[in-house]
Amino acid sequence: MEWVTTTQILDNLKFSNDPVAWKTFTDHFYPIILAFAKKIGLPTSDAEDVAQDTLFTFLKLFRANHFQREKGHLSHWIFGVTRNIIRDYLKRRPRERLVPESSTQASFWAAVPDENTLMQTWHTEWQHSLLDRCLSRVRNELDEKNLSSF
Repeated sequence: MEWVTTTQILDNLKFSNDPVAWKTFTDHFYPIILAFAKKIGLPTSDAEDVAQDTLFTFLKLFRANHFQREKGHLSHWIFGVTRNIIRDYLKRRPRERLVPESSTQASFWAAVPDENTLMQTWHTEWQHSLLDRCLSRVRNELDEKNLSSF
């Protein structure tokens, strides 16, 4: 398994429609976005739509030079794109679908966590994804005996 850095992924996406770069990018970021959207209360089908919209919006904005490394981390920028996609998505939904029947909240917005909680949830999902990728790589590179001692 070849290790591909985020910089390599972004460089490959910047100016080409390379399907391998796109797959690497989506394999890397889709699970994080999906888990985050589900964690804040979106049903799986809606969370999948949000994740897809976020990835396409990210690519469009990235190619238009909206992401600048010197202004912050990629994870924070993708969080902002994801948060905005979720807000836009929820604004378009019929009001009666915003609050699950099992909820005791008066509105979906009352159930949405505050900005600090959203950021902490995002950070947790980001860290879990990083750990999963690292453990996957370790599993692929170590034999069973070394893996069990690890």
